[in-house]
Order: sequence, then C-alpha cells, then structure tokens
Amino acid sequence: MKVKSESPEIVKESQRKATYEVSLALSSFLNYLQETDQPDTYLLLLSIAAGAGYEVNKTFQYLLGCDDLKFLLHEMRSAQDQYQRIKNISSYKAQAFMIHSGLTATARVTTISSEKKMQCLTLMKQHMGPSLSKEVAQVLTKLGADHDWENLEIDLRLLIAGDHETTVPSLQMDEMRMQLQSLLDCKKQPHELQGSESNKQEVIENEAFRSLLQRLGLEHYYPKRMGRANFNLINKTSVYNTHPSSEQELPFYFLEKLLMLDYGLRYLVFQDNGNTEHQVYSTASNQEKEIMNWLLIKRKHDVFFHRHCIGSSKDYLLMGGVIEICWFCPGGEEEDRFNNCVTFANLHGDAKEHRRQLTFLQEVSSLIVVLMSASDENKENRKICHDLFQSPRPLICLLDDREKTMTSNSGQRVKIGIRNRNEAELTQELTTTIRRLLELSDTALSLEDCALIAHKHGFLIDENQNDCKETKEKAQTIMVLLKEIELSQVKENLLPLQGQLWHLWCKKDKELYHLREIGNRSIEQHKSEIETAKQIIHHKQLTKAFPPNDLMRSVLQILLLYSETNTKLYFIQWLSMFMDNLTAEHLEKLREKQRHVWSLIQTKKKKVSKGNSLQSWQNEMEVISTEISKCPLGIDQLLREVGQIYEALEEASSINDSLFLSLPQIAADLMISGAPIELMDGDVSYVPLKWVAAVFDKVSEKLGDKRLFVLSIVGLQSSGKSTLLNALFGLQFTFSAGRYTHGAYMQLLKVEKTFTEELGFDFVLVVNTEGLQSPELTNKSQNRDHELVTFVIGLGNLTLINIFGENLSEIQDILQIAVQAFVRMKQVKIFPSCFFVHQNVGEVIDKDRAMERLRCLELRLDEMAAIAAEQEQCSDVTRFSDVIKFDVSTHVYYFAHLWDGNPPMAPPNPRYSHNVQELKDSILMTAKQDPRGSLMKISNVKFRVQDLWRALVNENFIFSFRNIQEVMAMSKLETKYNEWTWELRSHVLNLYMKISNQIQNGQIVALERSTLEAPVTEKYESIMQELEMYFNEDPYNEILIQCKADFENKLRNLEGLISDSRRKANELISLKNSQKRLDKKKADYKKYILERSRKLALTVKDKEMSEEELHEIFNAFWMKWVSEVSSSLSPVEEPNIDMDSENILLEYFQQEKNLVDILHRNYGQKFEIDYIRHVRIIRKFLIIERQLEARDRESIDRTTECIITRVNETINNIQRQQRDYSPSDFHEILRIVDEEMKYASTEERYTLTRQYKIDLSLYLFKKAAEKFKEMHRAFKRANDPVHYLERKKDDFFMRFKISCQGATSI
Repeated sequence: MKVKSESPEIVKESQRKATYEVSLALSSFLNYLQETDQPDTYLLLLSIAAGAGYEVNKTFQYLLGCDDLKFLLHEMRSAQDQYQRIKNISSYKAQAFMIHSGLTATARVTTISSEKKMQCLTLMKQHMGPSLSKEVAQVLTKLGADHDWENLEIDLRLLIAGDHETTVPSLQMDEMRMQLQSLLDCKKQPHELQGSESNKQEVIENEAFRSLLQRLGLEHYYPKRMGRANFNLINKTSVYNTHPSSEQELPFYFLEKLLMLDYGLRYLVFQDNGNTEHQVYSTASNQEKEIMNWLLIKRKHDVFFHRHCIGSSKDYLLMGGVIEICWFCPGGEEEDRFNNCVTFANLHGDAKEHRRQLTFLQEVSSLIVVLMSASDENKENRKICHDLFQSPRPLICLLDDREKTMTSNSGQRVKIGIRNRNEAELTQELTTTIRRLLELSDTALSLEDCALIAHKHGFLIDENQNDCKETKEKAQTIMVLLKEIELSQVKENLLPLQGQLWHLWCKKDKELYHLREIGNRSIEQHKSEIETAKQIIHHKQLTKAFPPNDLMRSVLQILLLYSETNTKLYFIQWLSMFMDNLTAEHLEKLREKQRHVWSLIQTKKKKVSKGNSLQSWQNEMEVISTEISKCPLGIDQLLREVGQIYEALEEASSINDSLFLSLPQIAADLMISGAPIELMDGDVSYVPLKWVAAVFDKVSEKLGDKRLFVLSIVGLQSSGKSTLLNALFGLQFTFSAGRYTHGAYMQLLKVEKTFTEELGFDFVLVVNTEGLQSPELTNKSQNRDHELVTFVIGLGNLTLINIFGENLSEIQDILQIAVQAFVRMKQVKIFPSCFFVHQNVGEVIDKDRAMERLRCLELRLDEMAAIAAEQEQCSDVTRFSDVIKFDVSTHVYYFAHLWDGNPPMAPPNPRYSHNVQELKDSILMTAKQDPRGSLMKISNVKFRVQDLWRALVNENFIFSFRNIQEVMAMSKLETKYNEWTWELRSHVLNLYMKISNQIQNGQIVALERSTLEAPVTEKYESIMQELEMYFNEDPYNEILIQCKADFENKLRNLEGLISDSRRKANELISLKNSQKRLDKKKADYKKYILERSRKLALTVKDKEMSEEELHEIFNAFWMKWVSEVSSSLSPVEEPNIDMDSENILLEYFQQEKNLVDILHRNYGQKFEIDYIRHVRIIRKFLIIERQLEARDRESIDRTTECIITRVNETINNIQRQQRDYSPSDFHEILRIVDEEMKYASTEERYTLTRQYKIDLSLYLFKKAAEKFKEMHRAFKRANDPVHYLERKKDDFFMRFKISCQGATSI
C-alpha cells in the first residue's frame, strides 16, 4: 500500500481487502477470547481497535491504511504487555490502565470526542460490572456532569502509578478555597497610629524640637517617623559624592553615610555663603565622654562625641537629658579590659536637671560613675551625691578637682581624683576598679527589663504603639507553637511541603529535562511517567497543606489579616528576632556538643589501636551535623512554605483561581516594601518558577510594569557579600545567628522620582547569593556553585564578583564554567557585565604589581573564553568580554579591611566606607550608561528567570566539571570510549552472526556458555588494558583519574552484550525446534481439514456456500491452531527499534542539551545542509574572518553524500545477511558518520559542527529504523513458527475450499 506508482484504484482495492481480512481475523479472535473466558484481554483489545475505527457491528468505519495497521499491531502488543505487567502488581491499577487506554487510544485524530469517550466508558463499565474495583469506581464518580475528561485521565494515571490517595483527597478544591477564604475574611482595615495624644502634644509644643525639624526639612515625617522606604532609596546623593548644600540635605547625607558604616557622618557639615558651618550632631564638652572613650576603645575611634572631636561646639540642641548607650564586647583575648559584655550609658547635661533620667539609670545600672567636684557647694548636687552614696548600687566618684585616688576605696564606694592624671594610668585604675565592683554587683537587666522600667518613669517606648505591641504578641503566639516541638523537627512536622516531597519534585523535574535513565520506555512514556509522578507529589503536598497546621494557619492569618504593609513588617521583624534567638540558643548547644564529641574522637585516636573503630563516634558527629543543618529557621522558611502551598494549588486547579493569588500577594507586598524574598531555594538549589512568576506578576500589578536594573553578587562563603550589599544600599541581608545566606534572595530598591529619568530605570533589583565552596555542602557544592553563578550572572545586568583578598584562583574555575555555560545556552539572549571586587586588601596597593596581576587576569579570562568557544564551536567568541562585558582597567576594585583593628570593638574602617561609595557611584554610572534597550521591565525579569532557569536545568553536562581543562579532557576521553565500545560491539556482533549461521545450518543445537564468553572476555580484557594505558599516558591523567572507575564500570556494563547475544541465539534455537515440530504436524492439519469439510458438506447438503461463509468457518479452527502453536513457543522479547534508536542517540550525544526536544522536532526530517548552523568558519590567525566559498560548499555536499551513501550500503549489506536486527547496527551508523567527518577534506578552512552531526544522524537513524523493522519482520517471517504457519494459510484454505466443494458434489 505504500507503493506510489500503483494507481489509486489498485491501492483502494488493496485497502479494502486488508480491511476485510483484518475485520474477519479480529472478529474471530475476539470471539475466541470470549469463548475461552478472557474478558480483560477482550475488552482491552476491543478498546484499542475502537481507536482505529472498529465498531460493535464487527466492521471498521473506514478503510484501513498502513498507519492504521501499524497502530493496531503496535498498540495491541504494547497495551497487552503493559496490562499483564501491571496486573501482576495490582488488579485495580490494571483496570485503571484498561480504561485509560480506551479513553486515549486513537489512530487518526489527536483528540477523541466527549461523546465517543462516554460510549467507550459506558461499554467498559457494562463489561466490568461487579468486578469494577472500588478504587476505580471512586475515580469514575468524579467525572461529574461537566465531563471533565482531562482530570479523569490524570486521576487514572495517578491510580496506575499507584497513588490512590491523591485521586480521592480528603479535602476537595472547593473546601481548600473555603479555608483560604475564611483566612481572608478576617482582613483588618488600616487605621491611624494610636498613642498618647498628650505626650505627642507635649513633644510638639517643644519649640526647639519643632524648629529643628523645620530647619532639617523633616517636619512631615513626624509623628509617623521614617520607614524602610525612606532610606531604601536610590537618589542623587547615592551617586554624586558631594557635600550637603543646605540644612535640608544634611539628614539624607547623614543617613547615606550611616548606611555605609561611615562614622565620619558625625563630622558632616555644610557651609553657607557666609562660611558658617552647620552640622547635625553637637554636644557639650563634658569630660566624662573622653574618659569612657579611653575605656571603650584604644584611641582608634571616639565612640562618644566630645569636645575634642572634629566639629565639636559649645552649643547644642536637644541633647540635654539624652542617654547614649554603647556596648563593650570582649574578644576572648588577654588584653580585653573586661571579660564580659558591659553596657556603657552616658547621660548628657547636668544630672540635677534630668531627675527622671537619673532615677532610671539608678534602677537599671549595675554600677554608677559620677563626674563631680569635691568642692561643689551646690545643695542639689550634694543631695544627689548623698542619695547615690546611700543607694545599694556600687558607686565611683570621679573628682575633677583632685589629683589622686582617695583612701578607703576597697568597698563599694570609690573616689578617684582625675585632675592632671596620666591617661594610661587613670584608664588602668578605672578598669581595675570597674571589674572589681561589677563582680560585687548582682544587677543585670535585659533591654526588655529596662524598657519596662523606662515606661514606669513616663518615657515613651516605641514598642508600646498599638501595631507594634499587637504584632509582638502575635509573634510570641507563633513562638509558643514552635517551642512545642524539637527545633530540628520543625521543618519536617510543621513545614512539610518544603521537605522530602519538594526535594523529590525538584529531582523529578530535572529528570524531565534530561531523560537519561529511560530503560525500555519511549521518551513520551518516560515524560508521561515523570509528569504523573510530579502531579502525585503536588497532590501529596496538598493533603499535608490542608487543613493547615496550627503554625501555618496562624502565620497565614496574620499575614493576610493586616492590609497595611508597615504592620506586616512589624510582625516580620518581631518574629525574625524571636526565631533568630531560638535558633542561636539551640545552635550554640549543638556546637558545644559537637566540640565535645570532636574532642573525644581526637583523644580516642591517640589511645586506641589502628584495628579499633571510631565509627560510632563519627556517626554521632554526622547526626549532630545533620541536626545543625536543619537548625536554621526564619521567615524565609515560612514564606517558602507559603510558596509551596501556592505551587501545589496552582498545579491541582484547572482554572486560574484569583483566591490562590492572595498567597503571592503576601510576598509581593513585602518585596515592594523592601524586604528580601527568596528567589532560589537554598535547600534544594531550585527556583520554584510558578511561585516566583506569580510574585513578579503581583509586583507588576501593584507598581506597573516598571523598568529594573538587576544587580547580583557572587563570591566565596564569608567573603563579605551580604555586608557589602548592606553597606551599598542599606539592605538587611542576614549574616548572623549562625545563618548564612542560603540560595538566592532578591530585594527591590526604589529610585527617587526626580532621578528616574536621568538613570533610565525605576527600580534596582538586588540579588544576593549563598557563598560558594561551602564546607557544609562539600559533596554537591561543585554543580551547585556552577549553576548558581551562571544563574545570577545571567540574570543580572551587572554582577559583582566578590573576592576575599587578591587571589583569584578560587573563583577562576567557577567563572570558566559560567563562560562555557553561556556559550552553550545560545537560546537565552543575554550579555551580562561584571565587576571584580577584592575585599580585605591592605591600605597601600603596589600599582605596578596590581597592573601585572590585572594583565594576567585578562589573559587568563580571554584564554578560557577562547577554549570554551572552541569546545562549543562558537566562532563569534574570541575573548572573555565577548561573553561577559568586562573592562580590566575600570571594572576591578580593591577594598580596604572592613574593620579598623580587631573585632569586636574595632570600628568600621573609614577607607572601606569610601570604597563602598566609589563602587556605588560606578554601579549607578554603569547602569546609567547602559543602552535603554538592555534594561528589563518587571515582566521581562520574570521571563528571564524562567528562560534562564530552564536553560540551566537542561544543561546536565558542563556543570559537573571543575574547569575547562576537565571539559576538554573528558570530551577526548568520551571519543576514545566510543571507539572502544564500537570495537567490543562489533566483535560481539560478528561472533553472534557466526553462531547464528551455525544454528541455521543445524551445526549448533544447544549453546555452550564458553562459545560466547571466552572470545568476548579475551577482547574485553584487551580493551581494559588499553583503558589503563590511556589513563597512565594521557597528559591530563591527574584530572581524569577521578572518573576512571566510572568508565571502567561503563565498559563492564557492556558485558550485557554477551547475555543479549546468548538470549537471541537460544531464541533462534527454540524457533528452529518449533519449526521442526510444526513440519511434523502438517499431515495432521491436512487430515483435519478433510474431515471438517466432509462434516460441513453433510450439514449444508445441496446449499452452495459463499467464500465469506467458508472463510468464517475456516478462521475459527485456524485461530485455534495458531493459538496452539504460539502457546507452545517460549516467550520471545520483541525489540523496540524506535526506542533503541532514541536511547542510543541520547547516550551518544549526552553532552548536548535540549536533545529530547531536538529528537522530537527533527527526527526523520529530510536532511538539508544549513551552512550557518552546520559549518563553522576557521578564522585566519584568530582575527581575519573568512567567508564560505563555492568550493567549500561543494566539499561539504560531497562529504554529506558520501556519508549517506556509505550508510545505505552498510544497511543493504546487513539486510543481505538475512539476520535479525541488533542495536549495534545503529552504533555502526554513528561510527561511519564520525569517521567520515573526521577525515573530511576541509583544508583547515572550516569544520562541520556537532549540530551537523546530530541532524544528519537523526535523519539516518529514522531511515535505518524503517529498514531494521522490515529486516526484523523478514527474519521473523523466516524463523517464527506462527509466521511460518500464517504463510501456509492460503494453501490450507484452498484445500478446505476444494474439499468442501468435492464433498458437497458427492
């Protein structure tokens, strides 16, 4: 029917005859199945046949074509095999498979009408009757009046996969909606801040305060105060490193410097036209500040502002009665002045004028220090001193009119003269005295205790505002729930969606892109199974998410309760603080336990002999390490759980439910307010795309589709990335409480309206990342690091590559892989930029040496980019800046040490702050100079994240290597491995052909193991010796040695070729034996036909029977004979040639990404040379670009024609051998393509690309697959007894017909 030269009439007649014969045979076989009581097989095959148009009246509704016949043959065999396999496991799964097959099997149309599906389902339910399992029955009841076939088919797939629970969830979607709605219904409306009106009025009536606010331009920030939005702002002050030109500008310059850790902010002044200096921060000239500065810090930096500071003035505003506070924190060194943390509080002004403050300090202090004159006759002052002496608190009196220490200073009352004293001597005496008195004191209060005391004395406490107080109480309620369970068990029990289920979902999602472990399934089958598995996981997540546990119910209620973002931020801040404290306490206990066990291990190592094991102790260390890894808990994990709930709901719902979007709205509101939101889940290194996309959509919906400049940062762990970003923009990325940045976070910064036009964008999106080469993730950090770096560099308009010190070696390897990944990901059109930031570099930099290092850096980056381009056959990349925009002369920055001395009491280094300002200027100037077209809108960033992440998970090859040298070495080894495998496959195939001929000729009737194993083992050992020699002699053997075992195992797995060949040889022997038995039965069949025809003649007497009637009678006993012959045969494994073809291509081109898509898109298409994709021009001297000439095109065409001709000849030669198909035949095609491409005459002017090889191989494989199928059918016809019997069918029928005619004529 495929012959094109035949006339339409002949083709139609052939179709009519084939349709009639298939209808007759199918009808007889279905009758046979009913008679022999095989209802399951009957129903399954009937439903498959219905997909090709077979109807209840036992005819096809249209003439069958070649594709229809193929469909019937393949689907019936495949469905029956699968059904039997599933039935052996579970009867209800088998029933689900049968119904699913009936609803989805179709030969000619892509979709089956709802009416047809209903007819099919009704028929199946009738036939199954009471045998229908309760599991399947429950699923079928969910079809409903709206006939939701899509969800029914999904549920049936879930049943087949073995997850009955997810198909019948205890809580339906409408119940989930109701629960979410109930949380939304209690939404709280915004209200005005409440507080003490009388206190507000009292403050506002302070004329000095009102005047100062007006002078500084801050009056409209009172009484609401500044929020995060007021300082997370990009304005001109951020870019132009100038000085304030008015009093109104002073606060914002002050704030800018404060965020950059620049303590020079206190010396910030501006000069008006009259050269009068104005400043923000002035105090009185009291000597006590100088003394406390001596105690706190060794002259590096004045903590308290005093008369000798720059800009100090005798006049001050609003400082009288202010209490300043500072903490001394010991560093664990011998020179520490105090062994414990000590809080220093300083009261400005005269104590007698600020009685409330004095009383407060008396109550909260462990020790009081008073600066006074012994000769002071003021009665009020003397009364204050008397009261202090009578107080139970230890007291030190510093007498400014005495020159030496008074007597009787051994008790709790000490007098010290300070007039004309040596600073060092006085400091030492004060330190000794304070340490002694602190040991005697029993007063130690927390800040919370102090706040209660301050409130008692009438001070306004910010935390007593209604919103702040209310959200604190709610955060404490959450903490009660958290403390009910062990911290290490919180995630597993209270945040279950982000645990094992989410990890498994990510693994399955990645499998969907790679499809490497296909086994005996087609790509479509494998993809369908993975999609089903992902749906099962989401269903399981939903059953855990609803009804919500107490923790998530409370968190969602609170986050949905408040419509005002500021109130949510109060709650977030409180909860973060409480959770950090909880984590820190638990973490410290675990660290202590870890140190103890480690100490025991070290002690045991010295004592025990080598034979004794320390395994139990090491296991204990592992348990502690695991618990530590589970310990970090914060707002991030709570929001991650909200994201997982959304992802599961979005997957389960067939419609876009606006109610579910209330969840991403929570994250969007927080993001707009300046809070960091998780972009990549650090626990699994995966981006939840649906959640992230929904958050961006909500942000865009609220702000409009604004333009963004994306700034990202990468660097090693603890290299100061978060600190740098916090200093640059006043952000709040965490780096304390034992919690490093984990994964990737994004934070939104608004550009001031007056500055947006100049910069060209409305917001800056900052992306912070976890540290690279994390010791906690040693086993999986390489792939993780490479993916992370490539992701954030690709996402950012500009990436800061943060390096601790001047050494580039740690980051260099990672950058190489990122460059090669970008070259490979051609479909993601990105051109990122980067700055190198060297932190912790000394104050003085040798410029000549630095320039030499930069020159070497540029050479190295260019070299690795060129190598990557060569590897990926990318002719338009010759240097690093062709991939990542980088200028070595202007894009490298050196930062001073963060601390000016040794922490914890060292102040921030002013030079570091200046470096931050310089970098910030450069970042924003670079952003300003970027072409407007390169800037993305919010929606563009969403799509960039999706495209980039999908490209990354598609990339399975490059991220597994440390650097480009490893990639090159591995590619070379893969080529050599392909040669070795072909050598072994060819040897086994030739050996099998020899044995097959001997079986056909009757020389072998039983196969000995040694016949195959001995010669193959000899060849295998020879190849293993070659492998050993290769690893010993290759110049990259140090790089390759780590994967030697993998390749040895891969070659060892090829020993399966022996078992395959043995199986096929034994099958051939069995077929030959069956043929012999069949030959002996021929006489019996002829005798039976004669007897049957005589009986028939007696029945019909003189009636003449039509040919159709004779066929129907004949087919009945013919099917019985065929069944007898087939049932006597040993089961023969049918080759799936298309599947072999797919698997061999996937394995051979495993370095290629998107290969599955390429297979589906191009498989079998007519091959046409694309000179852009298939040919790479070789540059002359790496500079001059050549053009493809006519002779080059002719040469390429000749090479292509030569390959196709040689492959065709090889296939024809295989067919002439009259043997069965072998997967090695496909490998022979790949060998021919590889060999011809290798030796093609290109005159070093061009190379044929890997894309050429892939496209040509796909075309050749498709053609070959059809030939191999025909070859297998021919072999089967020649050797299979059933086929052998079928060939005799016409002869036997003619005998039957003649016998009937002869019998009736008698």
